[in-house]
Amino acid sequence: LGYRYLVASGIQVSTGRCDFMGDLLLAKGEESTAWGVSLLGSYWLADDALRLVGRVHYANSDEDDGVLSGWGVPRSGADVLQPYGYPVTETGSELYSLYSGLNVHLYEDSLILSTGLEFRALEEAGTGDSLEAFIWQTGGRLAF
Repeated sequence: LGYRYLVASGIQVSTGRCDFMGDLLLAKGEESTAWGVSLLGSYWLADDALRLVGRVHYANSDEDDGVLSGWGVPRSGADVLQPYGYPVTETGSELYSLYSGLNVHLYEDSLILSTGLEFRALEEAGTGDSLEAFIWQTGGRLAF
């Protein structure tokens, strides 16, 4: 993998009950290049209490093993932004991910319970093989 440079750009738009965010990332190494795009949307089903959320993510690399994806629950003390904290990591050339769920806001944006279903597919270049999974996620977030 060994990416040395990273460029990122994002957008966020909020209008009434709907929110939209998008991110574009480009990573360049000495031997490979990878890029990814994430699109996130949400809609308030009940004002400041229940939110429908969704995410589409796509990543691609010009190397067969240029995209790294973590699977499972990260180890205790691991940084969830680094896939090496996951019990299982796999590499491929393309990653697709679709997520849909609900967020229950118990106390504004400071105490949130989340649950949702994600479909993830990691494909190997040239072989047509892919690792696919449906992942149910439930958790909470506390900010103070």
